[in-house]
Amino acid sequence: MGKVFLVGAGPGNDGLFTIRGMNILKKAQVLVFDRLIPKELLQMVPESCEQIYVGKESSKHAMKQDDINKLLADRASEGKLVVRLKGGDPFLFGRGGEEALYLKERGIEFELVPGISAALAVPLYAGIPVTHRKVASSYAIFTGHEDPTKEDSTIDWEHSLGADTLVFFMGVERLDKIVEKIIAVRKDKEISCALIQNGTLPTQKVVVGNLSNIVELAEENSIKPPALFVVGNVVKLRDDLTWFEKKLLFGKRVVVTRSRIKASLLSERLKEEGAEVFEIPVIKCVQIADQSEFDFIFNNLCSYDFIIFSSSTGVDIFFENLFRSGYDSRCIRSKIAVIGDGTSEALLKYGIRADIVPDKFVAESLVDSIEKTNEPKKILIPRAKEGRDELVRGLLEKGYVVDDFHIYSVQPEKILKDEVEKVFQDEKETFITFASSKTAEYFYESLGEHKDIALRKAKVVSIGPITSEKAKNLGFNVVAQAEEYNINGLVKALIDYVKK
Repeated sequence: MGKVFLVGAGPGNDGLFTIRGMNILKKAQVLVFDRLIPKELLQMVPESCEQIYVGKESSKHAMKQDDINKLLADRASEGKLVVRLKGGDPFLFGRGGEEALYLKERGIEFELVPGISAALAVPLYAGIPVTHRKVASSYAIFTGHEDPTKEDSTIDWEHSLGADTLVFFMGVERLDKIVEKIIAVRKDKEISCALIQNGTLPTQKVVVGNLSNIVELAEENSIKPPALFVVGNVVKLRDDLTWFEKKLLFGKRVVVTRSRIKASLLSERLKEEGAEVFEIPVIKCVQIADQSEFDFIFNNLCSYDFIIFSSSTGVDIFFENLFRSGYDSRCIRSKIAVIGDGTSEALLKYGIRADIVPDKFVAESLVDSIEKTNEPKKILIPRAKEGRDELVRGLLEKGYVVDDFHIYSVQPEKILKDEVEKVFQDEKETFITFASSKTAEYFYESLGEHKDIALRKAKVVSIGPITSEKAKNLGFNVVAQAEEYNINGLVKALIDYVKK
């Protein structure tokens, strides 16, 4: 017999997922997930995990609840570890309780993992505390799916609407009726209230008013689900407590084109600044050197005076094969030079600190730095086949003996048409980040029918002059370029442009 984990995914922001939930996802054999689950969470499961979508929208269900219950029981009965990933918290306005009881009745072991509820997280991200010592000491949470005007309501509206703060889930479609009911009970049309759409996400939209005008404001601002309705004097604190929407890149749409392995670092930095990030990896790095070639190099490592790494990918592939060959970092006696602090940080993972990191992260600067050392002349460069030749050529011109060891190839990644369509679905300002000239080239080639709109509306932020030149030659509008040729420099360049 297997086991079922009922896991709360939180309010929609992947950064608000629990560590316990993350650890369980990494072991999942079957993942059964709802609508509005962040795609980042779906990527945490093993490649072998069976993923089953059972999301529900208004009048449109991918799977009936009875069938979901049976699915969980059946997969667990096969001896599998099943994760039921639910939006928010499993026991708050979800069917988690029903699913758990169904499993218990059939003798199937289950475990419950709470999630951060939108009832707390969404107001917080809008700068609205649901309680405050001087303003509100009680709050009540409602589902907006139940019509407050029906005679056989299961909610005691007269008593529950007396709480200081009221929070309504899924209340947009019945907003007018909910407002009427609150006014009828509280006898006050001027109570402050707020509608929060896409709370905790970079697309968050907040409309503030009072009970007398909030329905009209919702229509004027085209508020649509998912949205939370908050009523109470705590809404007045928003002017002083707004923080999320003040982030420097809040609401800005940014496309990350780095490889899947490297994209997360840049994406995380952009999200920290409030950006809406679309990951469309256009390159992949594929090892091309075989084990015999690596073994030959490793057996002769002591003959090199310098090893030069030009990318973190080169570092990882080199050391993975070093360990596979039965060696470790202790066998490297050469001095190490790198281009870029990202490459330097990758080295530190293997217990090695670079001897040379040039001030400018370009080949020409590294050649000058090595020449100043007056070291002997044999150098190993494990790098990409498609890398620039300036480094090798510059060293050869200075009289160095260079082994140019091509250990991996940078190749185009297949891009799905709908990924590009999502980026250019409207006229929202869109930025594209290019961390290399290859990403610019491959992204351009992948645009297809969207090429004209991308060249017309997209604003490109480049990691350096070589990448900028390539992007401009392709027809892109390059609006900013990093002063430091690394990820932090790329993010700073975007921020500086937005500030202007």
